Parts: sequence; structure tokens; C-alpha cells
Amino acid sequence: MDIAAHMQKYRRFDDARQRLHPLEDFDLWYWAVSSAGTALINAALHTLGVTRENRHFATQVPDVYAVADSNTTWHYEIASACDLIHADIPKLPSTPEQLKPAFEAMHEIERFRNPCIRGEHPVTPELLRSFEQAYTTVRQVTGAVLKEALA
Repeated sequence: MDIAAHMQKYRRFDDARQRLHPLEDFDLWYWAVSSAGTALINAALHTLGVTRENRHFATQVPDVYAVADSNTTWHYEIASACDLIHADIPKLPSTPEQLKPAFEAMHEIERFRNPCIRGEHPVTPELLRSFEQAYTTVRQVTGAVLKEALA
């Protein structure tokens, strides 16, 4: 995807996050937080030239991307240096220094994905606060990279 598409995706997920109740709608709220954060990280990585903008859309399989043939048909391609689907998938050769706090924050959010979504770990107000703090860090750190690029 390109930076503009990532930013549109971020805005849609962030808007949904704000309309959802973190505890009552936890699964959807969590998905919105995780997806919005990943979209911001991808936009920042493109901005820094670590990964490249393109017409590839990440699938749930690392390095396999869907590419539009037309408005209604797609094919799959193997590619690298494209979008991340999680903070560590696919692995980057190295994390840019200015994005390390954002990656650490996304890891904090993502490490609870499976236990909380599967009901193995309780979703508590304290945990929700830690997600919000981590999400704020992702927004601030990536925002600084994106703002600097636009200056």
C-alpha cells in the first residue's frame, strides 16, 4: 500500500476505536487498535524508505501479497520490503532508531492478542489503560516521523 492508503486505513480504524466500548466491544476495539497502529507503522516505514510503497496488500501470510488486476480480480505475489502485518511479521533487517518506541509499544499491544481474544487472559481496566498508553506512544512516535517528512 502507499502512505496515503495507510493513513486512510488508520483514520477508519481509529474512528471505529473511538466509537467502540473497550470492554464491552473488546474484540472489535482491540482489532481497531492493532490495525490502526500497524497502519501508522507501515506509513512511517515507507516514509523512512525502510519499506516501499506499492499496490500490494498484505495477507495473513508473511511475504504473500494480493495485487489488484482490476476492480474485482486479484492475484497473489511473493514480495519483500512491503507492508508488515504485525510489528514483527515479516521481520525487518533492522528497526529504525526513531521507530523503536513505536515497535515496543506495538509488541506490548500484540503480546496480549491471543490470550485476550481467546479468553485465556482477563481483560481488565488496567490492561485497557496499558493498551491505550501503548497506542498513544505509537501515534506520537509515528506522527513525529510523518510530520518531519511533510515539513
